Amino acid sequence: MLETLNKYFEDGLLYKQTHPTLPLTIWNYTEKVQYEDLWDEITIQTRGLVTDDKGNIVARSFKKFFNLEEKKHTATPDFDVFDKMDGSLGILFNYEGEWIMATRGSFTSDQAVKGFELLQKYDYKRLPKGFTYLFEIIYPENRIVVNYKFEDLILLSVIDNNDGYEIKIFDDSIHIEGIRLRNLYTNLGFKLVKKYDGIKDYNTLKSMIKDDEEGFVVRFSNGERVKIKGTEYLRLHKIMTNVSTTGIWEILSTGGKFEEILKDVPDEFFNKIQDYSKTLKYQFHSISEYCGKLHDGFRYGKYNDVDPEPTKKEFAEFVMKNVKPEFRPIMFRMWDKQSYEPIIWKLIRPEFKKL
Repeated sequence: MLETLNKYFEDGLLYKQTHPTLPLTIWNYTEKVQYEDLWDEITIQTRGLVTDDKGNIVARSFKKFFNLEEKKHTATPDFDVFDKMDGSLGILFNYEGEWIMATRGSFTSDQAVKGFELLQKYDYKRLPKGFTYLFEIIYPENRIVVNYKFEDLILLSVIDNNDGYEIKIFDDSIHIEGIRLRNLYTNLGFKLVKKYDGIKDYNTLKSMIKDDEEGFVVRFSNGERVKIKGTEYLRLHKIMTNVSTTGIWEILSTGGKFEEILKDVPDEFFNKIQDYSKTLKYQFHSISEYCGKLHDGFRYGKYNDVDPEPTKKEFAEFVMKNVKPEFRPIMFRMWDKQSYEPIIWKLIRPEFKKL
């Protein structure tokens, strides 16, 4: 397991962070996986997976789940519907007697620290060990879009670390060694994520989302999940993440990495970013190819049969007569065998517009 995870890390498919004092590593998929749609049995489960230094799994998070519109889920007739909370995922587990709160990719994030602080008002040490407790960490300073009027931990799910079995936190019949878990959560005072009963068609949920809500999560009986987000939430999130045409252009034109702009972008906008980057690359390629063909055709001939090679003066006369003014600097750079890419990027720089 550890060898595989490290290989994915080396290939740029996973991030990893080691615990500051314990032999633990938390794994999370990278933006490259999302951007290039590189989902498999490893990347889909590394959404806050924690291992020890021997590769044993000591905490499990939710497997990656997608938006309804992406159609990557397998629906079943039976399903449950829950609130989609707009906070940070908290991952609580016990390692050799020590309780640890992490977030999706970090043991030391501000959200993880705050989550553990919020945990202190509960008698959490009574929780059975060997399970991962997944919470939504809500507090004002961590506001994303939805403006909650409280700070707290909301229990979302409980997962068995041994086999990944997800315990239904609303089921009164599930127990461990005689302890009925739902009663335990209630006695400890944990708030459970809101569950909606009586929903017969999950496709109708989109129209039910209020402007001040993120949306819903649907959990099918096969264990798969799908998220359904509201139109207003997506609009506000897009504004807050500030994804723009010039932002994408700047990364492409400077040879930067898309991870710089994708870190905080929700899944809904990956396709838009991908499509726009393809548009810019096509514009760049079109100009480069057009100028390149004119340059090569005049200098070398269609079949490399120009002899002798024209002089630079003859080339300049050809360019001034046959080439648009904005492309002439590119042509002269090509003749001098100098870099012309910055000129093309400058030509196709877009006006600022949020995607």
